Amino acid sequence: MDGSIENLMGNVFNYFLSLYQQINSSAIDETFLAFEPIGTRITPNMFKLRSTDATYFDKLAVEQLSDLINSIPEIDANVFRRTIKDVDEMYGILLEGATPGTEDNGEVTLFNTLKSKAVRKFEPTVGYYQKPLQYRPSYAMPSDWYDASAEGNWTAYSTQMEEKKEHSSIPGKQPSPKLQLNPTVLKWKWQVLPDDLSPILEKPYFIDRISTSQILKQEDIRTTLPQSFKTVKSHIKPSVLNLELKANKAASFMARSLSPNLRNAALSEVTLSKAVLSKTAFQSLSRPKQDLAIKADVLEGSAISKNSISPIILEQIRAQIAEPAPAPTHEVVNVSLQSSALSVLLTTTSTQSVESKQLSLSFKYCLVNVDRPWLSNAFLSAKGWYVPGFEAGGFSTGTANNEGILPAVPIAFIAIKDLQISGWDNSESESVEKAVSFGPFVLVDRTIDKTAKTLTCSGIQVIGWVCQIMPFLPPLSDPDPR
Repeated sequence: MDGSIENLMGNVFNYFLSLYQQINSSAIDETFLAFEPIGTRITPNMFKLRSTDATYFDKLAVEQLSDLINSIPEIDANVFRRTIKDVDEMYGILLEGATPGTEDNGEVTLFNTLKSKAVRKFEPTVGYYQKPLQYRPSYAMPSDWYDASAEGNWTAYSTQMEEKKEHSSIPGKQPSPKLQLNPTVLKWKWQVLPDDLSPILEKPYFIDRISTSQILKQEDIRTTLPQSFKTVKSHIKPSVLNLELKANKAASFMARSLSPNLRNAALSEVTLSKAVLSKTAFQSLSRPKQDLAIKADVLEGSAISKNSISPIILEQIRAQIAEPAPAPTHEVVNVSLQSSALSVLLTTTSTQSVESKQLSLSFKYCLVNVDRPWLSNAFLSAKGWYVPGFEAGGFSTGTANNEGILPAVPIAFIAIKDLQISGWDNSESESVEKAVSFGPFVLVDRTIDKTAKTLTCSGIQVIGWVCQIMPFLPPLSDPDPR
């Protein structure tokens, strides 16, 4: 029984890792695949100014994608775990602090040329449509991955339990990456909602309303943010936080490693002497108090904000169920807040193991590659430089056992649609009816044929990520860490 679900998980994992790595054969040793703990629903409203619009808004699509792919993950092939850090923030710290570790004029000139080119690529930002901030745009290939009607983007896939090997049509040798799924660590199960939250399964706009910038009010943020700041220090690498030893060097880097609205409060958590403050870019790091009241969509994706805002999200969801408001028609659904809301729902669930030996899956998928034009691979490949306040490998050791602050970045993701799950056991039927997810598949807005024992979820969702382990960064240690 257990072997059957493990086999099903292995089929899906091996198929998609093989698919990516045979397209990108040079990346086999540096990439790993990780499934979401619960998929992220992708709805047309995320890419339209109004739900009634006939066309998508391209600028909004770029904005949503750039937010979706910006979280730095832990290195774990068993589940995609977002950290509190963003790719562009950590890369920016690395780039700003990069200092040549040699006095050879030729090598210094070459490095400075690489760095200046990288800085020019990194500096341009554009304004968000959804919030009064700037961001660095990233792009998807195919660019219209979120359009369910673009059938050329989608490929059919199916698998079932009794198969011993994946009947893939992908040619060539199967890759052997550093990181493989271990199905015994986190088996796919039915995640069952409590009765008071189960109406969400048939009325997904309850979640959509939570995923707009209008639901979480400024007073909620003022209340929750100070609570979350107490955990800031536990999430910052001790070597960066130890300002007594690294004083003027590490202080500014530590502050910039947080989202803008957390910087001021993070600094207030650390005792800084006037001497240290005078040597840092404290004034440029400090933010106006109104940043603490910025809307909740700025906070999504971080462990700090999720822990503190989770009760508010649940309160709002229950309020929607008790007194349903009309489905939103003029509000942009934020894709990252949608992910956060679903993650919060997952914390309320109980689990039902798979008892069936005949469970089957089918869906259409789109493998979406990510392009970050502001990130310079030439700079990251350069040798002979360091970052003040950091040891060699402090950002990444370049290995699977990587505890750096920039260990990996998402470089592709798996979007699916037209999901069908069939063949569950009679003993699972009640749980299936209240399940918000099965493994990485979100089951909101679905239909169930009880006679055929088939669950259908037609909408698009993101279920997994291909991530790249970063190279050894920085190449050298700070020669004067005092």
